[in-house]
Amino acid sequence: MNHFYNILRYAKPYKNFAIGHIIANVFYALFGTLSFIALKPMLDVIFDAKKVVPTSKPVYTGIMKLGEYAENYLAFEMNQLTGGDNAKALVYVVGLIIVMFFLKNIAGYLANYFLVFLRNGGYSRFKK
Repeated sequence: MNHFYNILRYAKPYKNFAIGHIIANVFYALFGTLSFIALKPMLDVIFDAKKVVPTSKPVYTGIMKLGEYAENYLAFEMNQLTGGDNAKALVYVVGLIIVMFFLKNIAGYLANYFLVFLRNGGYSRFKK
């Protein structure tokens, strides 16, 4: 165990870069997931014309129905925002998808940025 602490002593100057890398990877995964989840409303607008959009705000009934609640809530908010116009809804959803992919790519860039310092040991340049 003493050898492990000796190794960690050398890694201490890079702690902030490691934390930044981990946080950026978490956001990368989050935005990647959300960008594909955002595709579902667009496909619903295009292919599912018979779907009934809720006219009142849905009620949260528990953790087991969280996905259904989130879907109904987003459909309700989108209906309020667009007034039921499918063309406007499609524009908003496409904009949301573009923003999600943009944020995902920024998080990926930041993860790689922090990783460079971990791989190369480039901390000494900024320590001055």
